[in-house]
Amino acid sequence: VLRQAALAEPTVQFRTGVGVDGLTSSAPGRIDGAALHTGERVEGDVVIASTGRRGDVPGWLDAHGIAVPETVRESGLMYLTRWYRLPPTRDFDLAKLGGDLQFVKYLAVPGDGHTLSVTLAIRPDDKDLRNALSAAAGFEAACRALPGPDQFFTGEPLEPIGDVRPMTGLLNRVRRFSDDNGEPTVLGFHAIGDAHTCTNPLYGRGCSLAMVQAVLLADATAANPGDPHRRAVDYEAACKREVEPWFDVSVQMDKAGADPTGFVADGGAGNRMAALFVAAATDPIIGRGLARFWNLLATPADMMTDGELLNRMAEVMANPDAYPVPEREGPSRTQLLATLEAA
Repeated sequence: VLRQAALAEPTVQFRTGVGVDGLTSSAPGRIDGAALHTGERVEGDVVIASTGRRGDVPGWLDAHGIAVPETVRESGLMYLTRWYRLPPTRDFDLAKLGGDLQFVKYLAVPGDGHTLSVTLAIRPDDKDLRNALSAAAGFEAACRALPGPDQFFTGEPLEPIGDVRPMTGLLNRVRRFSDDNGEPTVLGFHAIGDAHTCTNPLYGRGCSLAMVQAVLLADATAANPGDPHRRAVDYEAACKREVEPWFDVSVQMDKAGADPTGFVADGGAGNRMAALFVAAATDPIIGRGLARFWNLLATPADMMTDGELLNRMAEVMANPDAYPVPEREGPSRTQLLATLEAA
C-alpha cells in the first residue's frame, strides 16, 4: 500500500536492483549523497538510511570520520521459521496462534494467498533443540505438538514453501547521531527504523516504530527548511522522547523472559507483575491501559501519569493471589525433545 502511494507521486523515483556502496561527503561532518555499486553518485540535500538492523550505517559514516556509538542488549533468542501453503479447500480464517513455554516461544500466522508462517524462538545456545528443530521432520513434529500451531497440522499434510530458515541477531540496539549535549555529529544524514533503533522483533514493534520515525523526520524537515543542523537536533530529540523508551521496554521484557507471566519466577515482585497481565483480561481499566501500551499509544512514562490506572494496578498488585497465573499448556522441554527424536 505504501509503495503504491509513493509510486503515484510524480516527484518520486524508485531505483531497484541497484546497491549502495557507501556515502559521499563534500565537507567534514556532512553527508550529501550515496555511492552506488554501479559507480554512480546520487546527490541529495537529505540522505535517509532505512537499511534495517543489518545495514552498515556505522561503517559508512566511519569512512568519513564520523563515529556512531551504539548501545546493544542481546535478546537471548533466535528464530526458526518455515512457510507452508494451506490447502484452498480448507477455511483457515483464524487469528494468529501462539504461546510461550519459556524454553520455546512460538507463533503461527495465516497470510495472504493461503500461506502460513510458523516461527519458533529458542535460545541460540540450546544446541539439542536447535539441531532437532532445524530438520524439517523435527520442525513439523513440533508444530503438531505445540498448542495453537497444531490446529493447522490436523488433516491433510501442508505443502512446505522452502526449508526451515534460521534468523539470529535478534538484538536491541540504539545508535547515537548526536552528542551528550544534543548536538548532531553528522549533518545531511538521518537513519530511521532498525537502522537507528531496533528492538527484539518478538514484540512486533519494528515497522510501527519505523513509521513513527518517518513522521518525526518529516515534521523536523518541515519545521526547519534549509537548516540541516536544527533539523538534526529536533529529529534526534524527538527520537529520544518517542522511540528510545521502547528500547528500554524491550530490554526489560527480555529480562522477564518475553512472556509477561515469566515475571512470576521470583514469587515476589514478579508474581505481582504477572497478576496485572492476568487482571487485564477482565479489568477494563487495566485492560485498556495495557492495550495502549502494547499498541505504542502510551509509553511507560505516559502510563505513570494516569492516576486511575495506577490506583487500579496498585489494588491488583496488593492482592496478587486473586489473579493466579494459568498453568502453561504444552509439552515440557524433555517431552518435546523426545517427540522430535521420534520424528
